[in-house]
Amino acid sequence: MKSFAILLMVLLVTLAGLAFVNVGSGARPEVMLMGEWQEVFWTYEMVDGTSHTPDAGTSLSEELRNEITRGMVIHESETWRFGPGAALVLQKAGQRNDTLQWKLKGHGQMLELVFEDRHQEVYNIRELKEDELVLQFNNDMIARGVVRIILKRVSEHA
Repeated sequence: MKSFAILLMVLLVTLAGLAFVNVGSGARPEVMLMGEWQEVFWTYEMVDGTSHTPDAGTSLSEELRNEITRGMVIHESETWRFGPGAALVLQKAGQRNDTLQWKLKGHGQMLELVFEDRHQEVYNIRELKEDELVLQFNNDMIARGVVRIILKRVSEHA
C-alpha cells in the first residue's frame, strides 16, 4: 500500500511537470500579435448562392471591399501595428493613423477593437502563425457571406 502511494505521487508530480512545460512553451496569442502586420489579401470564404458577387475564394475588388466595410474603420487600413498597452495603430500609406485599443476574447479566438468613440468591431481569428494572421468577419450586406482578411508580419515588436 505504501509503495502504491509513492508510485501515485511520482506519477502526479511527473504529470504536473509535463503540464507546466507544455503551458510554458506555447506562445500566448497576445505576444504573437505584437509587431507590424500588412494586409495582403481579402477573400470570400463563402457567398450566398443568390448573390451577384464573385464565387467563393475570389479576391475582393477595392470597390466591393469598401461597400462591405462601410462604417468600419478597418477598411481604410493597410498596416496594423499591435503595441504595448493593448494599443493598435491602423495606417494606410500617406494617410491618417487611427489609434485604438484591442483585446482578445474567447481564449484568443476573437479580436475586439475598441475605438475612441467607443464603437467596437469584432473579428474571428482563424489562424495566428509567426508570420501570418487570418481574420474573418460575417457580412450580410453585399457579400452575403464570410470575408477573410489575410495579413503578413512585417516586423516583430521591439
